[in-house]
Amino acid sequence: MVDLITIASTFKQALEIIDTVKGFLPQSSRGKPSNPDLELLNTLLPGIWHDFLAIQQEINIGLREKDELIQKLKTLEQWDAESKRYVLKEIGRGVFVYSLKETVDSGGEPPHNICPKCFQDKRKSILQAVATSQYGTRFKCFSCQSEIFTNPGIGFPDDFSPI
Repeated sequence: MVDLITIASTFKQALEIIDTVKGFLPQSSRGKPSNPDLELLNTLLPGIWHDFLAIQQEINIGLREKDELIQKLKTLEQWDAESKRYVLKEIGRGVFVYSLKETVDSGGEPPHNICPKCFQDKRKSILQAVATSQYGTRFKCFSCQSEIFTNPGIGFPDDFSPI
């Protein structure tokens, strides 16, 4: 199948040949071509050239969009492969995070938890333990600023208010 760039290149070469041939044809005394076919050609050529440039621009836009779509597809495929390494896990009563599967070859990564909000946004942001007390552990996602609280089972104090 012939691609559009080849067609456009061939068309451009044809127009250049027409311009060259026009230079060898006789001119009338008023400076206009004496051949009626050449007069028609001179009338049509600017429009054809304009259409050619418009087509060429559309081809370039299409090629750019194709490259962008290929990049988006690669990014989605990479995220799909990465997300399969994690499983949704309950780390406290009603508290869920995405954890690295134990069966996955971690490539040296230590066990860790991923922020569920960021995971849904196709980002990998490791939750960091920022405080531990008798009431549980507070984890923070430094990407989206979410905080997650776990409870060891003894209940939260009355003044405890998770974000």
